[in-house]
Amino acid sequence: MVRWLVNGRVKDEEYENNAGDVIENRLTLQPISRSDLGSNFTCEARNTDLVDAKETSISLDLNLKPLAVIIRRPGRKGIGNESLLAGKRYDMECETTGSRPPAVITWYKGRRRQLKHTTVRKRNKKEVA
Repeated sequence: MVRWLVNGRVKDEEYENNAGDVIENRLTLQPISRSDLGSNFTCEARNTDLVDAKETSISLDLNLKPLAVIIRRPGRKGIGNESLLAGKRYDMECETTGSRPPAVITWYKGRRRQLKHTTVRKRNKKEVA
């Protein structure tokens, strides 16, 4: 018997006998979501209850896109339709949340990249540049 367990719960016990003495059980995951991050997948094989099963496990790691991206002036909630004065300097922040690994933040004006270096810091599990 070959079966799959996900986080300790039996997910699939259907297996097939292939050429010779090969027994196979394929687990198909779809769709994978954020909630699956860190899930433990175990393939367990046994031929009798008289001996312990042999098993191998993996932990699922995921690359996740940001859940949100916000541009704002420091100390404010968001930019919105705020008017700015020409010739005056303004500091802006771009904040992202929910990405794994941390998002790479790049500033553009039109199609031209504006900054060669951006300072990124973590604040309350958010990336801020």
